[in-house]
Amino acid sequence: MPVQQPKLGESDQLLDSLLALIPKSFLSRFDSLWARAEVARGVGSADLYAQTPDGRVLHLQDERELVGSLFDCAYDFATTRSGKEPQWSTATLRWRRGHPAQLGFGHEDVEDRGNTSQRRTVWEQSEFGNKQVERLDSF
Repeated sequence: MPVQQPKLGESDQLLDSLLALIPKSFLSRFDSLWARAEVARGVGSADLYAQTPDGRVLHLQDERELVGSLFDCAYDFATTRSGKEPQWSTATLRWRRGHPAQLGFGHEDVEDRGNTSQRRTVWEQSEFGNKQVERLDSF
C-alpha cells in the first residue's frame, strides 16, 4: 500500500512532539534513528533501531518503553485530531543527524499478530538492505 504522509502543519506538530520525547543524550549517541510501530485494534508492537557513527545498525530491544511512548503520542495525536481511530496501521519515524526528521504512515494488514516477526524482517530488509542488524538487549 502507498504510504500516506500526515497533513502539512500537523506533521510538523507531531514530529516536534515525538522528538521532544527522545532525550538529547540518547540522540547524541547515534547518526540515525528509526522507530517503527504497528497498531491493530488498540494492540500494537514497536521497535527502535539506530545507526552508530561507525555504521552499525542496531535493533535496540531494551528501549521499548521509549518507542512505546513515541507511538502512544502519535496514536493519541491522530485520534484527538480526528475523533476516531487512526487511518494507519504502521508508523515509522526516521531521524538522521543534520536532516529533518520524517514520519511516514502505512496501511498494511497487521491483524495477524503471529506474523509480526516476519513483517519486521521484511521492513528491515526494505529499510537497511543487506546490512546486518544487530539485536541488542542493552547498549
